[in-house]
Amino acid sequence: MNSLDFEKITSYTEASMKERAEYFGEAEKNQMKALREAANICIAEKSKEGNLISEISVTKTDISELLKRIYIVSAKLLKDLELDGNYSSKSTFFKGSEPSHLKRSSNKAFEFINNCYDDIKALEENSVIFSYKESINSLKIEVDKISIDKKDNLYSKKSFTSAKNSSYKKWYDEFLLLKAMIRVVVLKHKLNIKDFINEFKTTKKAKDEKKNSVHESAKLLSTTTSK
Repeated sequence: MNSLDFEKITSYTEASMKERAEYFGEAEKNQMKALREAANICIAEKSKEGNLISEISVTKTDISELLKRIYIVSAKLLKDLELDGNYSSKSTFFKGSEPSHLKRSSNKAFEFINNCYDDIKALEENSVIFSYKESINSLKIEVDKISIDKKDNLYSKKSFTSAKNSSYKKWYDEFLLLKAMIRVVVLKHKLNIKDFINEFKTTKKAKDEKKNSVHESAKLLSTTTSK
């Protein structure tokens, strides 16, 4: 059902009916209005999709930049632990990971920051990484914000998908009703149904764009959280 291009179909039928308005009564014209209204709602949802993609893209960029900064801090911290004779404390903060792992996984990077933050908060001056308090606290604030943004984006994606499917179904139902009404007019006046109804399919380009839409962007987000 989602393979139909609702914008093209609506515009084609609307223009065709206006061109031969003498064949249609109020019932068909009112149904055309209902189809146009349903199409406009779909178009509004499509616009929201673009905004959501932008928001997810920004979050992904923010994560990438944050991971770089966490890596720099983690690499320096690990080196200092070794120089100060505290290398055995590595597992407390890294949990089996290496700084290089943190560049590729936000889960591991965020866990590292949270481990450091918890250790400093609990032990204060007795923490072997207390000298990193300022930088860890700063990164912790960003980690918490990114985590909230990711949850908000995923929630928005689910809500958007539900609304998009609902609006498309409404349009499709209105289209089927108008199609049936036009078929009666066509048979009555011996016209060609294709002059009024052309079920345009979504193009391959549109499918490719969809590949980079909310679903793909969310997938890209999830890859940064893979372990």
